[in-house]
Amino acid sequence: MRQARSTVNLTDPARIVKGIAPYGYDDSKLVEIAAGFGVDAASWAAAQEGWAARIQADRGVGRRFNEIYSAV
Repeated sequence: MRQARSTVNLTDPARIVKGIAPYGYDDSKLVEIAAGFGVDAASWAAAQEGWAARIQADRGVGRRFNEIYSAV
């Protein structure tokens, strides 16, 4: 497992959210998938909340998330 980190860029949530696809998008798997990318549970919770707010507030961030999500 990767060393845990607290900084989560926009690519991380895209990869983590896409990582639950094989599990039928089961949200309960998000923390486990995040850990696989080296993101600890507390950092994931903060990032998930923060990026969701930014995506809702700024269409450009939402578009970029979708671009990254499609590419990973």
